[in-house]
Amino acid sequence: MIRRLEWDSTHFQRRIGRVEGDAPEVSADFDCLYFLAAAGDVRGRERALELGFIEMGDRVELISNSLQVGPCAGVRAARREDVDRLAAIEFPGTRFSLDPHFARERVAALYRGWIEKLITTTLVAMEGSAIAGYVACEAEESRMRIGLIAVAENCRGRGVGGTLLHAAGHFASERRIGELTVTTQGSNGAALGLYRRHGFREVARGTWFHWWQE
Repeated sequence: MIRRLEWDSTHFQRRIGRVEGDAPEVSADFDCLYFLAAAGDVRGRERALELGFIEMGDRVELISNSLQVGPCAGVRAARREDVDRLAAIEFPGTRFSLDPHFARERVAALYRGWIEKLITTTLVAMEGSAIAGYVACEAEESRMRIGLIAVAENCRGRGVGGTLLHAAGHFASERRIGELTVTTQGSNGAALGLYRRHGFREVARGTWFHWWQE
C-alpha cells in the first residue's frame, strides 16, 4: 500500500508517497516513493533494489529514561528573531540533503519551516552573543522527542551537544515527562556516540530507500 504524503508533495512540488508495510512497490501515480526497511528485512531490501529504489542510509531511534535535571548555564529559550541564525546551521547528512533529486533550496526551506514550527519549544546554547547550537523538542503524550538538534560547525567538539541534551532532559522533566527520544542517521557516528554517552539506548533501526520515476 502506498500513502500519499501531502506535505512533502506540496513542499517539493512532486508527487510523493510512502510505501506502508514491508512489501515495497512502485506506482506511476508518484514521482517519488519512500520505503523504510526494518533491520533484518533482507527480502524487503532486495525487493526494493530490484524495483529501482536507492538506499539512502539507516534511520536509528534512541531513547533515554535517565533525564538530566537542573537548568543549564548558557542555554535560553529560542526567540522568533533567532530563526535566521538557527536555519543557517546545516544538516549535511540527512536523506534529503543526500538525495540529488531534491532541490537544495527546498531542503533548506524544509528545515527552516521545521524550526519555525517548533520555535516555542526550542532551546538555544549561547557562546557570548553567538548561537553555538540548538535543540527543538516535541511533546508526544508520555515522551519528549528531539525533533532537531544541531551544533554550529565552529563550535563542535566543545561539549555543546551534551549541554543541549542536558537542557532537553530538563525541559522534559519540568513537564513531568520521563522519556526522551531522538532519531539520527546510522552513518552519523559522532551523534550516535554523543547520545550513547548521555544514556540513550538504541531501540529501533531501519534503512530508508527512495524511488524516483524516470
